[in-house]
Amino acid sequence: MNGKLKNAPAQPAGLLVDSVWSTATTGVTVGLQMVEIMILSRVLSKELLGSYFLVTAFPEVVQGVLDLRLQEVMIKYLIGFIRSGEIERVSALVKVTWIVSAMTGILIVVIVAVTASLASAIVNGAASDRLMLLYAFGLFLGSLQGRSGAIIRAFNRFDLNFWIALVIAVLRLALVVAPVLLGFGLSGLIEGRVVAQCIGSVIIGTTSYLLLRARVPLDLWVPLGVLRPIWKEIVHFSFHLNLASIAKSLAQRADTIVVGTLMNPGGVAAYKVIGQLGRALYLISDPLTTAAYPRFVQLTSRGDVAGLNRMARRASVMVGLALIPALLVCTIFPGLLVHAFAGPQYIGSAWLLPLFMWTNVAGIVFFWTHPYLLSVGLPQYSSLANIIGRLAGILAFSGLVVSSSLPGAAIGSGLPAAFSTVVALWLISRLPRHGQSAPASHVTPHPKTISSEECS
Repeated sequence: MNGKLKNAPAQPAGLLVDSVWSTATTGVTVGLQMVEIMILSRVLSKELLGSYFLVTAFPEVVQGVLDLRLQEVMIKYLIGFIRSGEIERVSALVKVTWIVSAMTGILIVVIVAVTASLASAIVNGAASDRLMLLYAFGLFLGSLQGRSGAIIRAFNRFDLNFWIALVIAVLRLALVVAPVLLGFGLSGLIEGRVVAQCIGSVIIGTTSYLLLRARVPLDLWVPLGVLRPIWKEIVHFSFHLNLASIAKSLAQRADTIVVGTLMNPGGVAAYKVIGQLGRALYLISDPLTTAAYPRFVQLTSRGDVAGLNRMARRASVMVGLALIPALLVCTIFPGLLVHAFAGPQYIGSAWLLPLFMWTNVAGIVFFWTHPYLLSVGLPQYSSLANIIGRLAGILAFSGLVVSSSLPGAAIGSGLPAAFSTVVALWLISRLPRHGQSAPASHVTPHPKTISSEECS
């Protein structure tokens, strides 16, 4: 019934080596996005840049609500299926993931088409409903890669991940900035984002498919029924991931809508530009999150919970030490940094930078809490922490914006992540002192190991 692997993946390198590639990938992606903001903040007025952020915010909220976190599902089950030699299920998993991703992309377009006028009215007409629909179409094009970046993660191709991310980031920068410099305005900017989404989807999807096809004898005509014995388990895992994703996405993207509702587009631009610089601190923890989750899964599958706990503690210490100099520099020299990043028109808001940074510290230092809960087979705990923490955080954020305007927004920007982290730590602390085993799963890890990295 099952095929055989053409090439067994290499034994995983250490977390530090994985994190070096992951850091380079995240650095390239976020770094070029920051260059993008640096250029746009100098070329566009505050009002026009604020409108751009509002146009993209609502479709991304819809996307976040519908995101089933299929990349985590793919990682968990793809690794297990390959280890146990269940190759037919690999083919079925790839197929069902692509189908669901494409259907989700279509649903995003439909929802935005129906509600764009209302969303525009909520932000006092500062976002064009036509441009929101166009951007939603770009999100649909991006969904057609079917979360296939997780395949790169499953085969430990950190180097390939870096080069793909570099190419996509450079293309996005060119396609976003060029229309603005050529005078095509906000419409050209959104059109550039749509084209970038399409090209990125083609690059990630094609590369991932060829990588998997070179190692696994894929048969996309395999019936989805081969997954029937574990549908309940997959749905349970995906359901709780989706709950967590909805809460997280609402907190991460609804903040722009809240600011746009209570303030003018100029205030939105200041919030997003200074906040982008402030959240650059996540460059320290995000690469570790990408590299740590598959490691956590591997340690848990071997029953090495002591090693899992040890890795989590060391990761927090490492991130905390890396944060100290960054926080000091940004607290002492905010004006210099903001002027260099966004230009003189934002210098008046430079003092907000330390507020953005300090409020995000807890979420950065304890970045591993949610991957930890997923790896030990407790997605319901992760969803609970996200729902309670993120929703409480966005409510606190809204209250701070109402009471204190931009300073309140800066302080509140990190509260959803902080509250979620606190709840997750509390739940982890209530687990058995000496660790816990993941619930029994049909996907039994094979003794052969496989590592992973995801294409951002």
